[in-house]
Amino acid sequence: ILGPIPPWCALLPLALGVWGFVADRWLPGASAFSCTRRVRALFDPQPGRLPAVSFVRASATCAVVGYHAFFLKRDLRAVTSMPLLARRIQHVLLLHTSVFSAMSVWLMHRSFEEARPMLLSGLGAWIVWFVTRLVRKVKRQGPALCLAFFLFHVWLHDIPQELHARKSYRARQSLCAEWRHLVEPDCWNTFANWGILRDAQLDAALLAVLAMRGVLGHFVGLSLVIGLLAILGHGLLRDDLRGENLLWSLQYRRLPEALSALVVAWLLSRFGRHRADGLSDEAAQTAVGWRTTAMALALAATTVEVDWRASSGFDRAQLAGGPAQDASAAARWTCALGFVPLTVATLVLLPADASWLRQCGRHWFWGPLGDQLSLPILLVHNIVFQLVEGTILVGPNWDYPFSWALWLAAWGAVLVASWLGAAFLHVLVLGPLSDVLFQAPVLRMQQEEEKE
Repeated sequence: ILGPIPPWCALLPLALGVWGFVADRWLPGASAFSCTRRVRALFDPQPGRLPAVSFVRASATCAVVGYHAFFLKRDLRAVTSMPLLARRIQHVLLLHTSVFSAMSVWLMHRSFEEARPMLLSGLGAWIVWFVTRLVRKVKRQGPALCLAFFLFHVWLHDIPQELHARKSYRARQSLCAEWRHLVEPDCWNTFANWGILRDAQLDAALLAVLAMRGVLGHFVGLSLVIGLLAILGHGLLRDDLRGENLLWSLQYRRLPEALSALVVAWLLSRFGRHRADGLSDEAAQTAVGWRTTAMALALAATTVEVDWRASSGFDRAQLAGGPAQDASAAARWTCALGFVPLTVATLVLLPADASWLRQCGRHWFWGPLGDQLSLPILLVHNIVFQLVEGTILVGPNWDYPFSWALWLAAWGAVLVASWLGAAFLHVLVLGPLSDVLFQAPVLRMQQEEEKE
């Protein structure tokens, strides 16, 4: 079962896309599934999307691409020798992975608060809610992930690349050659991103925690969440962390961070200005003010500075080699408490509503970036980087001094190329499949009701 991944498995997403493209011609309501409608819908905000959430998601997507642009044609030694300002900006961009996590937790808590009055404390109802949310996530992200795996590990295999890039590509392929590798961040860093793997794992864990909280009652369930957070925090401060990468560690970094975000979301929904359980009412959405924005920026800057000081010198220690060292007390306490200010800053901004946020959501480039194209861009940009390094900018790595103009040009070019590639895949493959998985069952039910 845990042996090599058969090559034919990579053809599955392509087969699903073709099936979806053909099926929408004979499914009920097929006229609503045309490519023209998909292109038009790509530039219209999806129903129920919150303006601030779309804006933050688009900003975080750009930040992840910008972070990886620092590594374009540069190895770790060249990156660590960049000017201080460049390394500080790179660090800020990397912290947007925590913004993604906090946003995901807030949306899950919002869904929980909306479902709680209807489901009450019924065990069966909460199990159905848990399974439904998981299935919906698999439907939304599964096809895109399978397609990204196919493009990186199969399609790129036959693309001519220069020798150094080809060698690096083969090494990355070996990190994701067996089924057991699919639960490791190094495998996901080839065709996707370790943050997407961690978000999927955290979503499953937090959905189970929220379902348990719904069954046991509000305050009893919250007490269990705090207790679990205390157990994880004790292990973080006491365990031997040699060999642990605290950037993506599920047990010592990401799960405590997500549980802290869950507690903060509950506190803000009860005592803050933005009530998470009232977001369905348009009157409850308040415009973001200067005071709230300034407070959020100050909190985010606190996490940036604390984490920078705690992680200073980590990359240079990696380059120096030698035996793995245990994490310092500063790094442990930063993982335990240092990201709470950034979490609070993100959560107080997500319920906001303003005219400029709605305008960003309707923008032809920024709107899709924060909505339907966010995940595809995070997946496609890995393929774009590999093509740029191996086929377009052939030659040795860049070991000359860092250039701001070159970094900005690479960031912009890769972002635009990824946007176009993601839009193409969305219209021709992911869109038809989404129609089959989500809209076709609804249309069938509507037609059956009309017949009855």
